[in-house]
Amino acid sequence: MLILTFFETGSSLSSHDVVGKLERERRSSVSIRAVQMALMRYCEQGLLHRERQGGRFLYVLTEKGTRRLLWLKGIVDQRQAQAMRAQ
Repeated sequence: MLILTFFETGSSLSSHDVVGKLERERRSSVSIRAVQMALMRYCEQGLLHRERQGGRFLYVLTEKGTRRLLWLKGIVDQRQAQAMRAQ
C-alpha cells in the first residue's frame, strides 16, 4: 500500500522516483528490482497504468487504483479509531 500512497491523481512517477520516496520514508535502501516488480503487479491488477517515455516507464494511478487507495486508507483510519477507543 505504501507505494500507492506516493501517487496523486494525475501525477506520474518512474520506478526510480518511487525508490527515492521509499528510501526517504523508510530511511533505508530499497531494491530497484523489488519496486519494479511491485509496480508491474499493480499494473497487472489495473491499479496503475504505465507508459514508456524517453526510454523509461512512467506510472500513473488509475481510477481503480484511486478507489483501492481510498478503500485501504478507510480501513487504516477505522483501525486507528478502534485502537484509540480501546485505550
